Amino acid sequence: MASTKSFRITGLWGKTLKGGTHLLQAKISLDTLQEVINQARDYGLDMAVLEVWENRDRQDDRSPSHQLKLAEPFQPQENQIPNNQTVREASNTKRKASREAFPF
Repeated sequence: MASTKSFRITGLWGKTLKGGTHLLQAKISLDTLQEVINQARDYGLDMAVLEVWENRDRQDDRSPSHQLKLAEPFQPQENQIPNNQTVREASNTKRKASREAFPF
């Protein structure tokens, strides 16, 4: 899978409300948020995806439980196999071509 460029916005902390609803929240200045947006624009993005990732490197209970990131939208790479050919057929065709190039 192709990797995408991402920009960290802020950490998020989990909170459980009185009714039992769980939410993630963070306080961030609008200047900081605008700075991340400007970095993404400078990178060439005009559309982005917001992602929430679990923070697996938490140092203690005061560390954020999640990370909020602005990411480049995933775009699948073009398939090099013709639409009417399966992966196995394409692989066999490549092997056959390499055997014919070396007849011994």
